[in-house]
Amino acid sequence: MREFYIECNMGASGNRLMSAFYELLSQEDQQQFLDTMNQLGSFNTSISAIPSSKCNVQGTKLTISTSNEFSFSQYDLSSIKEFILSLPFSKKVKEDAATIYEMIAEAKMTACNCFSLEETVYPERITSIIGVCILIEKLKPERIIVSPIHVGSGFITRDYGSVPVPTPEVAYLLQGVPSYGGPISDELCTTEGAAILTYFADEFGYLPVMTTEKIGCGIGENDYDMANCVRVFSGTVVENTDPALPDSAQLPASFDDPNDTVVQLSCNLDDMSGEDISFACDQLWHNGAVDVWTTPIQMKKSHPGQMLCCICRPEYANHLAKVLLKHTTAWNIRKTTCDRYCMTASLENVNTLYGPVTIRKGHGYGVTKQKPDFSSLAQIAVEEDISLQQLRQELFVPAKNPYEK
Repeated sequence: MREFYIECNMGASGNRLMSAFYELLSQEDQQQFLDTMNQLGSFNTSISAIPSSKCNVQGTKLTISTSNEFSFSQYDLSSIKEFILSLPFSKKVKEDAATIYEMIAEAKMTACNCFSLEETVYPERITSIIGVCILIEKLKPERIIVSPIHVGSGFITRDYGSVPVPTPEVAYLLQGVPSYGGPISDELCTTEGAAILTYFADEFGYLPVMTTEKIGCGIGENDYDMANCVRVFSGTVVENTDPALPDSAQLPASFDDPNDTVVQLSCNLDDMSGEDISFACDQLWHNGAVDVWTTPIQMKKSHPGQMLCCICRPEYANHLAKVLLKHTTAWNIRKTTCDRYCMTASLENVNTLYGPVTIRKGHGYGVTKQKPDFSSLAQIAVEEDISLQQLRQELFVPAKNPYEK
């Protein structure tokens, strides 16, 4: 069984995804793919594979160039779909690409009040979407797991002004999908990347226990302090085949050990108002913290105070320490490196008697858990004008069989 895990620590774009999938092909299939794409004369593009690297991470950058301008007579969804469905590819490839464009059109028209799709059909963009659909058909993964998606932060400039990151259409496409921001002030997840991931993903979560056979790495254009790439791990997820045994009974002893490392930063505060501490917490969240909290403490001279703590990935520690020093009265920050025992987490949408509900699932170390996502329950409770307690009781009455695939 071939399964993919797509790592989006630096977001995703159509080009980087196409480049990562391209690396999973054999050399013969790679050349065949390039020939197929370059024989497509509909919008005068050429594509070439260039070995590249970012921060010493090696991969491939598929470069798309155009000989002249390509345009539609009308930039509406029906014209774009008609063009895609006229291309000389399989029915599946054309239907996948057309559906992805329907998702992009819906996001643009709903989140941006935009009824012209001109900027979505640049030759480079449409080529990367079609290329990804061709590669997915050729590689034939049976399951695709996508990591939480790093979207970036800040603002980007468009013809009509500056818009926040994630852009409105990306935020719309990633509703119900785990995503996060960070210290990089740029758009890391593009509209095409968000649409491709949400269309092809079977589930979202962290890297599971997996026997990896091959890794594809798609290199991006911009330079950052972190490697600008998307990686796709191809292999087989290690599953528990005997329900009588816990997960750990079928795995080497090392799989009982911690499987993640994080950094905890903390400082003691006795001269800041609650409002200022709240603002500092917001800044930690906005700059990539995984968790933020305060704990009441007693300091020197019996001063009541607060200990402000945050958890972050190790590569964010130095940046978040500066954020703490900048936005608090602390003179020093404590740093502790922690090993964690993390269950493999995923999200699944299920139909209930009240409509779709997102279920959070976790497994690992011989334990399995699941619970409804609070935001899903809160939305239903407001719409149906019932309490959360009543909603949970009705959803978990076995006779009503609330969860149906």
